[in-house]
This record gives sequence, structure tokens and C-alpha cells, in this order.
Amino acid sequence: MTLILTVLSIVAGITLYIGFLHLLIASGRLKPALNLCFGLSCWVAFCYILALIAQYKAMNVDDYINARKLLTSLGYIYGITTAWFVSLYTNFRPVRLILVLNSLYFISLLINEISPTGILYSHISNLSSIFLPWGESITHLEGTLNPLFSFQLLALIGNTLFFFFACYLQYRRGEKQAALTLGLSLTILIATVQHDRLVDLGKSQFVYVAEFGFLSFVVIMSLRLSKDLIQAIAQRMKLSPSTIRHHVTQVLNKLGVTNRTAAATRAMQVGCV
Repeated sequence: MTLILTVLSIVAGITLYIGFLHLLIASGRLKPALNLCFGLSCWVAFCYILALIAQYKAMNVDDYINARKLLTSLGYIYGITTAWFVSLYTNFRPVRLILVLNSLYFISLLINEISPTGILYSHISNLSSIFLPWGESITHLEGTLNPLFSFQLLALIGNTLFFFFACYLQYRRGEKQAALTLGLSLTILIATVQHDRLVDLGKSQFVYVAEFGFLSFVVIMSLRLSKDLIQAIAQRMKLSPSTIRHHVTQVLNKLGVTNRTAAATRAMQVGCV
């Protein structure tokens, strides 16, 4: 499993670094709420990947269940933070709707933590091995699916509809590039998450790939936010009226005059005009 763990470690490092970068940006008061939310979501993704590494390393059922429960709970927290990030990014802020969507994840999180085997399974039979095309194998739980797992699916569907509706409204406002960038990154993220649900349901025998969806979302949106940041800095670098007045006063003092008319007369006398 060396290849899988190496790749996951690299992905975790990237998400940690980008999250730290945007938290620093937020501390500089440049779109603080947006960058703070994005930075926190990056760190949640980082913790999610660490939990996934622990799950792959589990050698018995108890260790696997503990890692799996942590992984699932972090996935719910990521869904919550991403909903707020999309709301801030698109300026579509139906707070009550977002709180309802968050409550679905919160209920799922409680069920996951209270249940001895997590939200996915009501009963665990044993650990099995899945052999991958490149020769490595991973462990996978076998058991009876928990009916309460539907809360997670409902939360995921609700978040997905909210995400793309927010993108649509942003596109209609004329922010087409920003909306398309967000839509692309969300499509990749949701597709990888859906794949992992198929793995959980036993419909696909492959590695989890949501971490790569996290990575694509983090990188694409970080580049987009960095572009917006550069534009904001450029706006701040423009001279303000008070700065212009200060420089004009300095020039008048050096010419030994008190107003711009006298400065023009002085310039004509010395042949500058």
C-alpha cells in the first residue's frame, strides 16, 4: 500500500499548505470571511485525508470502524463548511436554507458518532481485501447497511442542488467566469464523492477518490481566490485623493509657490512650458 499512502500524504500536504495560506490572507483583512471559510475547509480536508490513511492502515475491525467513523464525521463537517464557502463566494446567502442543510449533516454526524459501527453499517461481519490493478490491496468492511444512511444521502443531494443553484444565480448576475470556475470544481468534487458512496454500498471495488476531488476543488478555487486577491491589492494600490494632494503640496513647496496658478507661471518663467 506504499503508493496509495505516499500519494495521500502529498495531497494532505498540499491541502494543509493552501489552507494555511488562506488563513493568513484572512488575517490581512482581504475578504476575511471568504478566505477564513475556505482555509478552514482546506484544513478539514487535510484531517479527512489523515483519517483515510488511518483507515487504510487498520489491521482489525475495531481500528477500521474508529477510523471510518472519524472519516465520515469529517466528511460531514466538510459539507457544512463548503456550503458556507459557496454562499460567501456567490453572494447567495439564504441563511435559513443553509442552516437546514447543515442540520441534515449534523443529524448524520450524531448518528455516526452514537452508533457503535457508524452510520454506514448496522452490523459488521468482517474485513475483506480488495486487490487493485497495480498489485496493492486495501481492506474493506463487509456488513449490513444501516437504513439511517439515507440522512447522509439526503444531505448530499440537498447540498448539491444548493451549490449549482448558487452557481446559476452568480452566472445570471454576469459573473460568468467565477461561476464556471466554481461549477467545474464542484462537479469534480461531487463526482468523486459519489464514487466513494458506490464503494461504500459495495457497487464499486476500488480506492476512495474523494481526496482527489478535495484537491482539485482546493487548487482550482485557491487559484481563483488568488486572482481576486491580486485585483483587490491592485485596487488598494491606486492613489487616493489625499495622497495626490500631499504630492502636489510637496511639488509646490519645492517650487516656492503656494498654488497651482503660481506654479504654472513659474514654469513659464523658467521655460518649462
